Amino acid sequence: MSPMLSIMIVDDEEMLHELYGRLLELQGHQVVASAYNGDEAVGMYRDMEPHPDLVLMDHRMPVKN
Repeated sequence: MSPMLSIMIVDDEEMLHELYGRLLELQGHQVVASAYNGDEAVGMYRDMEPHPDLVLMDHRMPVKN
C-alpha cells in the first residue's frame, strides 16, 4: 500500500474541491488545506508547517495562476 500523503487542493471550482477530496481520502490520503485562488494558496502554503507533501493545483484561476 502507498504511504499516506498530506495534500493541499487549489482550484476555483467548489465541486472539484469536493470531488478531489473524496477521491484522495478514499485512497487513504489526507486533505490538509483548500484554497480557491493562487494568492490564497501562496499565503496558506507559507503559513503551513509542515508543508503538505503535494499541492494539487488548477493552472487557470482568477487572481493568480
